[in-house]
Amino acid sequence: MSPLAKELEINLIEQEKHLFKELDISIDQMEQGQAISLNESIARIREKLKIHEV
Repeated sequence: MSPLAKELEINLIEQEKHLFKELDISIDQMEQGQAISLNESIARIREKLKIHEV
């Protein structure tokens, strides 16, 4: 595997770890009754997508 491919793989792994951490936090918040509305959730997701240029 080329050095660039290894670097990209590491980056993807870190992104995945971050995503699962965020999901865990969100699940904990929902379990504590801190859930937000569907519209607010969609707005937050769209904002994140803009930030990360997805």
